[in-house]
Amino acid sequence: MGKISPGERKKEAEEAKEVMSGPSRFNDDVIRFFRKEMDIDIIEEFKLLKAVGELPADQLMDRMALAKEINSAAGRSRRAHLIFLKARRERELFRISHSRKMESLTSRAIKKVEEWLKDNEVTKKQITKDMIDQKICSDDELSKEYTELIDQEEELKAIQDDCQTLAMEWSERKRTLQTQARLITAEKEAVFGKE
Repeated sequence: MGKISPGERKKEAEEAKEVMSGPSRFNDDVIRFFRKEMDIDIIEEFKLLKAVGELPADQLMDRMALAKEINSAAGRSRRAHLIFLKARRERELFRISHSRKMESLTSRAIKKVEEWLKDNEVTKKQITKDMIDQKICSDDELSKEYTELIDQEEELKAIQDDCQTLAMEWSERKRTLQTQARLITAEKEAVFGKE
């Protein structure tokens, strides 16, 4: 690759400025619409979706019952995916909070290590990450806060994973029902011929 001439660089900068100042791909109305559409009660939806729909075995060959169940599964799959998106969003927001709290814990641990070094007249000693980790683990107050943070992080990860599993289960149920419908159609064509 060759060097970019000053003229080309200026042209690229102007194009980038034009794109940045131009209308956004999603305007505010579109964003408001999707926020409204995605505004669901996660707990209620999860409770409803947790019980996977069952189609009695005697209705597996009933095309109307199967079609209703496919439509229902498609809607439930969509709702389960929205729940997963909300759970993922909450986990991402928690990560910001987690970083801030960890920064606070670390700075408090550093102060306690510095006090210990000063009290024990240790000079010119570099504070290491291991020293900070040891102080966080050995200090009762810091250790308790750290443990709570880890517990919250793991709990949110488990919630997100459960929501993702629920969404995948509903998608799989929809696919299974659609496969059953195709089998019924193929069987009908084999027995009665194409209409």
